[in-house]
Amino acid sequence: MKLRTLTRKSDRLELPLVPLKELVVFPHMVVPFFVGREGSIQAVEQAMSSGRTLFLACQKNGADRPDEDDIYDSGTVCRILQVLKLPDGTIRVLAEGKTRAVIKRFTRSGDLFSVAVERIDDGKQVTSDNAAMMDAILNTFGKLKKYHKKIPKEAISAIEAAEFPDKLVDLVCAHLPLKLESKIE
Repeated sequence: MKLRTLTRKSDRLELPLVPLKELVVFPHMVVPFFVGREGSIQAVEQAMSSGRTLFLACQKNGADRPDEDDIYDSGTVCRILQVLKLPDGTIRVLAEGKTRAVIKRFTRSGDLFSVAVERIDDGKQVTSDNAAMMDAILNTFGKLKKYHKKIPKEAISAIEAAEFPDKLVDLVCAHLPLKLESKIE
């Protein structure tokens, strides 16, 4: 089954899906992950042959063969930066989160999931209200980084340089020690 990446007036895309265990990917985040399930391998191969774009969403549980009820509705449209096939048959993928989206429809062909997703427009507008919230977040993050030494310097620089509320929140949440459900929310 060949998936096409479609952009329509409703800004919906049809993309191959990789369900992730215990990993939430945010926009503006570059993340490596390993793929070993047949459906996920097919999804990566499909994405590589049709624009390098796929949808990453977190699983609600650790099921080895998840169905649509096992996958959270929200996730991230990502661009594949690099794929490395390993001798054991698994694939290491390096992907960059582009935009947040919500699943509107699932399609399954054998082990391969594809999803129709609708992008969520987080907005790039800075108002006096959210500028004050951004300042408060940066102030609190400044205190947190003194105690949380595992945050990479590059991440700290990106957070401190974030010019829009959505990017600031995505970058901060990606590096906070939050429970999976809180990150998805």
